[in-house]
Amino acid sequence: MKRFSIFLLWVFFCGTAMPIFAAPSHPDGPDDRAFKERTIRFHGKDRSAFLVFSSPEPDITVDWVSEGEIAIPGTHPALLMLTFNYTGYFWQGVFGKVGFDVNIHSRKDSLPPWIDMNALLESIRTHQISRNEITKNDSPKNRQELLTPVLSDLNGTPCIRQYVKNGVNPAGEVRYFFLFDQDHVIEIVSSLVDNSERPGLPQSDWRPRAETFSARLLATVKLRIEAAER
Repeated sequence: MKRFSIFLLWVFFCGTAMPIFAAPSHPDGPDDRAFKERTIRFHGKDRSAFLVFSSPEPDITVDWVSEGEIAIPGTHPALLMLTFNYTGYFWQGVFGKVGFDVNIHSRKDSLPPWIDMNALLESIRTHQISRNEITKNDSPKNRQELLTPVLSDLNGTPCIRQYVKNGVNPAGEVRYFFLFDQDHVIEIVSSLVDNSERPGLPQSDWRPRAETFSARLLATVKLRIEAAER
């Protein structure tokens, strides 16, 4: 019984002292992992697209890409979801996560065809307004707010860029929309989940490292859309 009491005191001491002894912290992350290039080919009725990007081995993967080929339209709108964790000691858990997702979106029949980038921009703006109206009464801590989309480019490829504010995280997500044809868009999402406000979590350098890593991922993206071979 005495040994058991001593053990409980030791566990209590470790639980209260660990956050103190652990600060500042340098969580494990994907920063030093080797990058490997990957190519995905999208093929539709009269269009093809080639997406090339590089990334290290992720901590979590959801992958619906079969042998590097995707048919448009397909059965899985969320094609590829890669998650990279910044993880501390077992009592600290995950400080934050970087996400890199590739999606396909199909135009609803009620919307006008996406004949060009301006038509797509107007459609995304309409969705932004309606979505924000639905979530306007949500708690500021949990609300997802879509910011105004703009015409832009990613590494030289024209696209529409839209920032998303997730709760108190102002740069929680960036969406890039690429027009494939008048009925479909390819979307790349760069996201960052921040657990820094979790009680008892020590100070760390994960956030600037994660932002740098996320920028490295996006810098590798190359997308080419062209008429399909006949």
